[in-house]
Amino acid sequence: MTMKLWTTVFLAAAAILVTIAAGPASAKVPKTKWVAQCESVLSKDNSPKAKRVYCTCMYEDVGDIEDKYEYALERKFPPVHQGCYKKAGFKPPR
Repeated sequence: MTMKLWTTVFLAAAAILVTIAAGPASAKVPKTKWVAQCESVLSKDNSPKAKRVYCTCMYEDVGDIEDKYEYALERKFPPVHQGCYKKAGFKPPR
């Protein structure tokens, strides 16, 4: 093998090892914990069932949830937020 090929192989192996050693970039927040926290900060104008539907929808549609607060997800994923808002049947804000 030529020196250039050895260097490429070495760098690729090193990159793989660094990625494996680093582990996941962030941990996914457990669903029940996140949904409960989300429900607790939502407006009292909406029913508990509507809050649960909204928070569960946000959690499931976003995928890997790294943010602790739902308002951060609302800003990062506006279409998901709007769809979940409608699905929950939330009352419009006053």
